[in-house]
Amino acid sequence: MRIAIYVGLGIGCLTGVWKLIEHYQDLEQTALADYTGYVPLALLLMGITIGILIARSSIEYDGYITYKESIRLGLVVSLFAAMVIGVFVFIYHTWLHPAYISELLQSVEEELVAESLSPGEIDIRLEQTRKSSGAWMQVFIATSATMMVGMMYSFIVSVVLKRAPGSAA
Repeated sequence: MRIAIYVGLGIGCLTGVWKLIEHYQDLEQTALADYTGYVPLALLLMGITIGILIARSSIEYDGYITYKESIRLGLVVSLFAAMVIGVFVFIYHTWLHPAYISELLQSVEEELVAESLSPGEIDIRLEQTRKSSGAWMQVFIATSATMMVGMMYSFIVSVVLKRAPGSAA
């Protein structure tokens, strides 16, 4: 179980580093912008897979891991990754990029004006965006999304990884 914790913490840290690189290199302004958001997902999925494989090959499991244990390991990886990502998201939105909310509101307002909405409708939508875009809401979204994706992937990958190749069923 300890390996799942370490892998989860590592994946959370790698995701934070990737987001810093993405921000400070302005990757969202390049042709890669459509694809950079998939890197944290790939890191999480690889982390869950690697965590289960390492645990399965350990002395404790001796090449065979039950479906239940495999899911549990995947969820532990997801939980610890989500905790680190949540801390990072809060730090990012609070201190590293505090202008994020105002930039988001400005771009949303430009889109709403382009849609020719009335000033009252624009104000209502901007208020909704402001309420759903605070640092704590971003933390909630990041952690819950990480946990949900990790849970779904754990259910799927656990079917495939529960036993070592060549071992008896």
